[in-house]
Amino acid sequence: MRKLTLLSSLIVSVPLVLLTACAGPTKAGKDARAAATDRMHRATSIIVYDQARQSFESGQFDKALKEIDEAIYRTPLEPRYWVMRGRIHLEKGRLEQSLADFNKAIEVNPNYAEAMYCAGIVHERWSADDKAIASYSAAAAADPTKVAYVLAAAEVLIASERYEEARMMLEPKLSYFENSAPMHQLLGQVAMLRDDATTAAVHYNRAILIDPSQPMVLENLVRALFESGQWSECLQSVRRLQREGKGGRTTELQRMEGRCLAMMGRSGEARVVFSEITRDHPADPQAWLDVATVAWDLGDVPRVQTAASRLLRIAPDRYESYVFLGLIEEFKGNDAAANEWFQKAIKAARASGDDPEFLLSLRNDHAGEQKSAAAREQP
Repeated sequence: MRKLTLLSSLIVSVPLVLLTACAGPTKAGKDARAAATDRMHRATSIIVYDQARQSFESGQFDKALKEIDEAIYRTPLEPRYWVMRGRIHLEKGRLEQSLADFNKAIEVNPNYAEAMYCAGIVHERWSADDKAIASYSAAAAADPTKVAYVLAAAEVLIASERYEEARMMLEPKLSYFENSAPMHQLLGQVAMLRDDATTAAVHYNRAILIDPSQPMVLENLVRALFESGQWSECLQSVRRLQREGKGGRTTELQRMEGRCLAMMGRSGEARVVFSEITRDHPADPQAWLDVATVAWDLGDVPRVQTAASRLLRIAPDRYESYVFLGLIEEFKGNDAAANEWFQKAIKAARASGDDPEFLLSLRNDHAGEQKSAAAREQP
């Protein structure tokens, strides 16, 4: 009986074992296996993504595209992979495909700021300014820590001559990006375009204090200081630029130095600077005009005569030489000759599209004063 029971137990247990084996893995087992497979795919896709990034950075775009496609195949819901794919197509000039890739990244992650920013680049290349601004603004909203996104939107507004909108976009962000030199530089540009040179100078000066290596900021500061009438500060910045700038003491910086001196009432020093330019560049019409201007302010009629005559030979189409020659004749009391020169000045001004009416006021305002100044200069 005992043997029968044992045999019966064996007979019963065999099917149970077989049934258990045939039942397959449990749900927990399947989930664990799927998770392991997903981890493996993610790990290998990261390696392939890094390879694609390296190929992209080295300019091997076709190779990079194959590698990023492999990464996407392994992990299709990683937004940065789609952004990389879009950047590759962007470099290859395939704008429609690149935008589709960036939009796919946004679909995968609606808050992925980099994808929005890259989509803005595509829209900007298509000159779709409103869409570009919207994309850049969305990127800035998604990631408020990136100043580049705000600047990109503002730059499109500036290019579209929507200066007030650009200002209104940038200024509220200034408290957060107070120490961003590019932010101040762009605000300075906006201010200059809005004819607010004083505010522009403040922002350019701040940008230089934050990062003196920023290109063109000191040059922009010089222009803003001059246009806002801050002659002394402008002169200091010009001389700093002459010392520190790559070009050294260029002709344009010399010219600006002379003009600052002239506006500060230091016409004698200005005349020296402008005369240096004429010696180095005797065919420069602007240099001779500057010499004539400060010489007239100084009552140096012979120097005016020389400079105006040289200007007439170099640039006979410019009206300024005729004006000065007319003023000289008027100073000498030769009204008929003066009128002849002034008529030539008016004719030249009209031919160049300038308004000649100011010539009469110039004549009336300065002729008497210069006679008196010249008389005082006589020994």
